[in-house]
Amino acid sequence: MPKYAYKDVIAILLEHFPEFTETENFKHGVFPEITYSVWGAFGQYITDYMLKLPASELDSDELVARTFDLANELLDSGDDETQTIVVIELFENFYSYRKTLNLARRKLLPRHLHWLEKQGQWISTSDQNLENEPGED
Repeated sequence: MPKYAYKDVIAILLEHFPEFTETENFKHGVFPEITYSVWGAFGQYITDYMLKLPASELDSDELVARTFDLANELLDSGDDETQTIVVIELFENFYSYRKTLNLARRKLLPRHLHWLEKQGQWISTSDQNLENEPGED
């Protein structure tokens, strides 16, 4: 039996990231009772956060580490619906930018990389279609 159930994924997310409730993404972009709304806003928030970090800080940043620790934990111990929300709402955002995609490839446990690549196939994204970071030509 999985340790994490889909019905609890909002509470789990907010327990691990209480600061998220103070962000504009949460205050103005979320229907708090709709799981995909909350996780979608978090996916955008954390992707934007990662894009703003200098490359030299990505691998040592505490918020980045917490994000991938939780993603790995939920993929290891969540029910099917919990795993699906992580893949759709986090990995789809990560696949938008080369910087976040490469970070995900480094931070996810090797056994979870197939989830990331499957999401890329599902949204028909290849490395050639990735967006540049904001402000990058």
